[in-house]
Amino acid sequence: MERYNSIEDLRLLSESALESSLAGFWDWNIVTNEEYLSPRFKEMFGYLDSEMESSPAAWQKIAFQEDLPAMFTSLENHINSKGKTAFNIVIRYYHKNGETIWVRCNGKVVKWNEKGEPLRVIGCHVDITEEKNHEFQLKKAIKERDILLKEVHHRVKNNLQLLLSLSRLKDKNGKIETHEIEDSINSIAMAYEAIYKTEDLGIVNIDTYIEQIVRPLIQQQNIEFSIDSVDYKQNIDFLIPIGLIITELVNNSMKHGRSSSDSMIISLKIEKEENMLNLTFCDNGVGYGEALSSILEGNSFGIAIINGLIEQLDGSIELYDEQGACTQLKIDLSPEV
Repeated sequence: MERYNSIEDLRLLSESALESSLAGFWDWNIVTNEEYLSPRFKEMFGYLDSEMESSPAAWQKIAFQEDLPAMFTSLENHINSKGKTAFNIVIRYYHKNGETIWVRCNGKVVKWNEKGEPLRVIGCHVDITEEKNHEFQLKKAIKERDILLKEVHHRVKNNLQLLLSLSRLKDKNGKIETHEIEDSINSIAMAYEAIYKTEDLGIVNIDTYIEQIVRPLIQQQNIEFSIDSVDYKQNIDFLIPIGLIITELVNNSMKHGRSSSDSMIISLKIEKEENMLNLTFCDNGVGYGEALSSILEGNSFGIAIINGLIEQLDGSIELYDEQGACTQLKIDLSPEV
């Protein structure tokens, strides 16, 4: 069959195929229906040069059949426009191992007869599978982000309702601590802010989230805070109640725990044992002391809030004195049956 027999042919090949080591070349004689497929063309689909014949039927056999009509239409438009319309289309092939290979096909009629009919088309195939996979991943991420934003909108409404309920609660003196409500709002806001700092779309590291909540609370309060945590991530539906609990405990320590103007030490330890998450919050203040029994009976404004939140998490709470006040939360992570 006719091959690259002139410098002009090579020039046209270079212009139409944009020579690249990643490209597979083809040369189709329309009159004889013979076609040259380069070794790289065949390698793209997992075949040795000797394993795949050079013919239109060979590549059409491994192409996605539903993609062929669009490809032939693109070629027809190129021919009818006498080459003014580009023959450039993306088509899928089956690799020898069964995987899908995405290919960008570029071609050009390089020889016409006296009647203006095409005689020869040359072009190249470029593997764009990796590019396509990145595109699909991006579209998936955008879709997940859109879904997440809708969920966030729903969660914001729910948590604002929770804050409204908290704001209506009063302590034993009939007062509402406005700054504590503000702290609770901040803990929820931090959860949503954390979403946009993670690549996991709504899954947040628990210690990072708690650090973001506590640091603003203890600013200029002469308080040393430390957190010892396992590497554990959860969604914000789970973390927001925990954030509100920690906010309440920190405020309680600052409000009732200090024996003097001395600095206070607050520590939080987070452990995970099988399907149980344990959080131990301690300060070095005066402790619960004689008020412990009254607190355990639910006569404390703060503990009433915490009990409601821990119930939301299907957890339990234990209060005790150990060189200060300690609160241990246990949350069952077992999946619901």
